[in-house]
Amino acid sequence: MSIKRILVVDDDPSTRFLLRLIFEGAGHRVTEAQHGVAALIHIKDVLPDLIVTDMMMPVMDGGELIEHLRADPRTAELLILAVSANPHAKRAAAEADIVMGKPFDQSTLLDNVASLLERGSSRKAAASRRPEPLN
Repeated sequence: MSIKRILVVDDDPSTRFLLRLIFEGAGHRVTEAQHGVAALIHIKDVLPDLIVTDMMMPVMDGGELIEHLRADPRTAELLILAVSANPHAKRAAAEADIVMGKPFDQSTLLDNVASLLERGSSRKAAASRRPEPLN
């Protein structure tokens, strides 16, 4: 598997650190944002292969972040894994590709990330095989 770019969005520095360790240990490149607005600013410069976002954050929560991403054609297809300890916030994550509860099991988290990244790679490969439209 090739190195993938994962953007971790969470207001808790210890959670971001833990996720960084987990994903870097699996061979991925990790960047961090402390809330949705910071994530959107980061995404303007570099599109990640996957976004892992908490749902309950100040400034812009995960639900609002997901809404912004899905509404923008440039980011609508980004892979999103949402995590939350709040069962009510999980409903706001309905547009995410996968929703997980907190606390999470590390092996389940990595399995979900691998599944999403594989799905993303398959989607990109299929898109590259499509014939160009005739004008």
